[in-house]
Order: sequence, then structure tokens, then C-alpha cells
Amino acid sequence: MMRVLLLALITLTLALSRGAGEGNEDDVGPADAGLPKKAPADHAAPADPMALPGMAPMKRQLAAKRRTAAGIYPVYDLPQGWLLFDRDGKPKAIAAGTPFVVVGSKGTGLFTVQGHAMADAACVKGKPGKAPAYVLSGRGGESIGTPIIALKAPKGHKLDNKKAKLYRLVNEVTDETYTHYGKALKESIVEDVKSGAFLFKLDDSLGEMYARNPDPEKIQLKIDFGSKVRIGGVKQAFVLVEGANISRTFRRCIRLFDESSAVGDCAEMPNDLMVETQQLEFVAYDPSGKGAPFMLGYSPREPLWGHERWGYQLSKRGPKRFMFDALDPKCREKF
Repeated sequence: MMRVLLLALITLTLALSRGAGEGNEDDVGPADAGLPKKAPADHAAPADPMALPGMAPMKRQLAAKRRTAAGIYPVYDLPQGWLLFDRDGKPKAIAAGTPFVVVGSKGTGLFTVQGHAMADAACVKGKPGKAPAYVLSGRGGESIGTPIIALKAPKGHKLDNKKAKLYRLVNEVTDETYTHYGKALKESIVEDVKSGAFLFKLDDSLGEMYARNPDPEKIQLKIDFGSKVRIGGVKQAFVLVEGANISRTFRRCIRLFDESSAVGDCAEMPNDLMVETQQLEFVAYDPSGKGAPFMLGYSPREPLWGHERWGYQLSKRGPKRFMFDALDPKCREKF
């Protein structure tokens, strides 16, 4: 199953999409990015990256490796330059001259790999761990803003941004947000508990009792971020960051709404040893302009645990996570 998921996500690098208009019952895949189109792979949800090293062991966090959709990489602005990290790759696996479309906080640009190194990137077993990193070179860095992700492009590719749309997602959460979405959020969380999608911590014995008799009134709810977003097939799309605390277990995730109804499932945004949502900024990048945007999260300033990159695909079937990355050259267990 994982192979099928990853094959489906290779289409991201070539910007494959079947569109997001009304009446299209296929799930919206990541769109064009100005790259040439190709027949999409079998439909599947994006692969779910695993937990970061150093996180508390939980049922959904058993693997030490992070995983990101094939052909998509996090990019960080460091003293050495803009570095693309390939955490699961082998050293020197990406050749010099390989082109990438870099998506930043303000715009996009075409960059190429100029060099490689093994850079301190994460804390593994109490010591800084290294990962293959690649220096990117290109023009217009200032107009791109903070680099967030890189999409692998074909050689000779010329970036065409005529249809693409990139816009900042502004936090619109007020007391009215809780009034409008609170009841539906709690109902969705209860359904997650019943189905087993809400996983309690292994040592949360009271959580097991709650699962046998779930009560919406016992859910402590937080909405740290919420913003209108343009999605094909969704009349009034509103994406939010939901935090739900039940007993001793807290879960953070991305949730999509159409008016007052939840669309799709919760796409988890693990919070263990990660920065608070308020320390992240979000942008929407719709490569094809058809209403199938990426929701990208990034840390504009280095927080205690290091920089972060998040990526979600938004469609009329809900949000799907495709990137979960943290740049932590310091050992977080030492704090």
C-alpha cells in the first residue's frame, strides 16, 4: 500500500492534476506548478510521514525516520545558502544541475543544485544527526521570500506562473469561530474516537474509559489558526488548525470545512516537541489555479526546537499531509 501511495505522489514533482472543477469526482492531486503534464498515477492519498526522532513513543509514532512525498523536499535558508534536505536519500544522489521549482512565502522560482554536503539536520538518539543537503542556486531569491519546499522539475524546464496562485493565509480566528465550528469539530472528534482514528497515548488509561463512552462536553478544544481558502468544489472553504485534548492525550491536526460542515478527515499535525501553531506562518500555493492548493506552513524565526516545514494538499475531499520536517541541528533532548 505504501508503494502505491508514494507512486501516486511522484506526480507532485511533475505537477500532475486532473483539475478541481465542479463535477470532477476524482480527488484533486497536486497541480501543475508550471511543469509539463502527464497521465496521473493510480489515485491514492498522500503518504503519511512518520514521527520525528526524539518524539514520545505513541502508536502512530513508531518509526524514527521522517517521510516526505517523493520528489518534494524541504528547503531552509541557512548561512551556507538555500539548502535542500533529502533526509531519506543517499549522499550525492541528486546530481549537480538538477532543476527544482522552489516555492516560498512570497513566490516561486527555478533553481538548480550547485553542490552537496552532509549537514547537521536533526537530533537522533541524543546526538546531532546528518542528512544529505544540496545548495540551490537561482535568481529572484528576494521575490520568493522564505523558501519552503522544492519540487523536482524536468531538465530544460521553464517556469510558467501565469495560472499559479500563491497567497498568504491570515489567521481569522475569533470567538465567532468557536461558535460557528465548535459543535461540528467536537462531533467529528467523537467520531474519530469511535473509529479509532483518535489514538490515545499508551499510558492514558482514562482515555480508554472515554473511548467506551465518549462525551463531546469532555473535549477541550483549541482553534489556534483558521483562514478562508479557495478550493474547487467547495463553496465556503475554511481551513483551521484544531487542537483537541481528551484526558491526558492531545492531538493537533488540520481540518477543512465547507460552511459549517467538516470536509474529509483530520490530517494530523503532530505537536510533540514541535513549535506552537502561533509561531508558524501559512501560505496557499495553487500551481494550476484550479483550486487544488498546497497549504504550506513554515517557521519565519527559529524557535526553541528548530525550524519546521509542513505541507498539506487541500481538495474537496479534505486535507492530506505530504510533508512533515524539522531542522534541528541542536539535540532537543538536551533542553
